[in-house]
Amino acid sequence: MGELLRRFWIPVLLSKELPEADGEPKKIVVLGEELLAFRDSRSVVGVIDQYCPHRGANLWLGRNEECGIRCVYHGWKFDTDGRCVDMPTSYPDLNAKDLIRIKSYPVREWGEMIWAYMGPADVMPELPDLEMAMLPASHRYVSKKWQDCNWVQALEGSIDTAHFTFAHLSFDKEENEILDIKKHFVNPIARMSSDHMRWIAEDPRPVIKIAPHDAGLCIAGGRLTGSDNIYWRIAQFLMPFHAYAPSAMPGENIFGQTFVPVTDTNCWIYTYAWNPERPLTQAERDAYDRGNGVIAEVDDHYVPLRHKGNDYMIDRKLQRTRSYTGIKGVSEQDAAVQDSQGPIADRNPRASRPDRSRHHAFPQARDGSGARASAGRAAAAGRTPGSLRGALRRLRHQQGQGPARGDAGTFWRCRGLRRPSQGRSSGVALGPIAQHHRRIGRVDPAVVACPCRARTCRCRANNDEAAGVTGQMPDAEIPDRRGCRAHPGLLWRAERAQ
Repeated sequence: MGELLRRFWIPVLLSKELPEADGEPKKIVVLGEELLAFRDSRSVVGVIDQYCPHRGANLWLGRNEECGIRCVYHGWKFDTDGRCVDMPTSYPDLNAKDLIRIKSYPVREWGEMIWAYMGPADVMPELPDLEMAMLPASHRYVSKKWQDCNWVQALEGSIDTAHFTFAHLSFDKEENEILDIKKHFVNPIARMSSDHMRWIAEDPRPVIKIAPHDAGLCIAGGRLTGSDNIYWRIAQFLMPFHAYAPSAMPGENIFGQTFVPVTDTNCWIYTYAWNPERPLTQAERDAYDRGNGVIAEVDDHYVPLRHKGNDYMIDRKLQRTRSYTGIKGVSEQDAAVQDSQGPIADRNPRASRPDRSRHHAFPQARDGSGARASAGRAAAAGRTPGSLRGALRRLRHQQGQGPARGDAGTFWRCRGLRRPSQGRSSGVALGPIAQHHRRIGRVDPAVVACPCRARTCRCRANNDEAAGVTGQMPDAEIPDRRGCRAHPGLLWRAERAQ
C-alpha cells in the first residue's frame, strides 16, 4: 500500500503552517518517514530528511537562513533540494560539500496545501485536479485534524452514508421518554432541508449502489421519502485517499477530505469546504472555525478539541435527551466511532455484515483490483498512474430526489448529471448511442434512460445515423420520438434538467 500511495502527490502541511520565508521549520511524519519542511528565503518550500547526515543531529534545531537550513551542531547547510551548500568544517578546496546530499522530495503548493511526491522521479504525475484547488482562495476553506486510527477506517467512514441515521441523529425529548423518531426528530444542520434529514432519520436501511469510474468510486445511498421518489445521497471516493461527503444540494457548499497516513495507527485528515459559484461568507468561515460538518473544531496544533484523550467530551445527559452519541460535532462523532474500532480495525471476514458491498468495493479500488481502477493497477505494477486531472475535474458529490422505480444512475440523469466515465474510459466497450455521439463529436451526449431501460438519441444531429443507431436496438427497447412510451414524463424531466 505504501508503494501505491507514493505514486501520488500527498498533502504534508497546510500552506499557512509555513507562513513566512526563513520562518520556523516544521517536523512532519508521512508514511512513517520523519521529515522536515521549511520555507526558504525565496519563499520556496522544501521537504527533506529530518536528520543531518554528519552526526545525526535533528535539523529542526537548525537555523533557517539564506536559502537553506543550517545544522547547529557543525554548521552543515542544506537547501530545499537536499544539496549541501556549505560545509564550514571542511577545507574549501576539497569540495566535500558537493559529495553530500540528503533525502528530499519534490514539493508543490496547491489549494492552500503543501504537497510532496515521494515516489520514483521518472514517473511523477501531475497534481490532482481537485475542484476546490482550482478555485480562487475566497471560494474555499481549508483545515485539517489529527485522528488516532488507521487512515483506511477513517476513509471508509467518510463514504458510508448509512451511519448518518444513527451517529448524527438529533432529537428533543425528556429523559424518561422512549425515543420516537417521528415525534422527537429535529434537524441539527441548518444548511440541510428538514425533509432531507427526516428521510435520513426514518430510513436506516438505504439501498447502496456503487459505480466504479476512472478516478475511484461513486457510492450512492437511496432512502424512502414517503412518495414516489427516492432520496439519493452520493459520495465520491477518489484514488488514492480523497473523499467527497454526500451533503450538498446545488448551490450549497461542498465538503471534501484527504486522508494522509502518518503511521499505520494515526493520520492527518485534510478537510475543506468550497463553493464553485460564489465566495464563502465570513459567517461561513466563522462557523467552520467552530467546527461544522466534516471540519472539526481544532486547537493551534490542529488537534480536535474533542478527542480520544478526553473521551470526546461525551455528555451522557445530552445523549439521553438531544444527541444519539452525546458528542458535539459531526466530525467528532465520526472520529469517536472510528477510533473506537482500534488503531487498526479488525476486518475479520467471519464477522458477516449485510451491508458489505461498499466495504468490498473500496478495498478493490484502493488496491487496484476493482473494475476500472486503472491508477491503482498501474501503480501496483510499478508504472505511473494516470494524472486523474480530467476525471477529478468532472466529479462532485450530490444529493437529491429521483424516481422510485429507478436507480442511482436514473437520479444522475434526471439531475442533468453525467456518470464520470461516460464516453471517456479507454478500453471500455461503448453502446451504439455512445459510439454515435463519439462519431459526430458530441462531448456531453444527451442520452437519457428510464427505469425500464428504454434509450433514445436526442441530439437531433445527423438524423440518418441516429436512425441507424436506433435500428441496432432490440425492438422491445425502441422508444418513440418523445422518448420512452411507458415513462414520457420522466424523460421530459431529464431533458429539461439538461
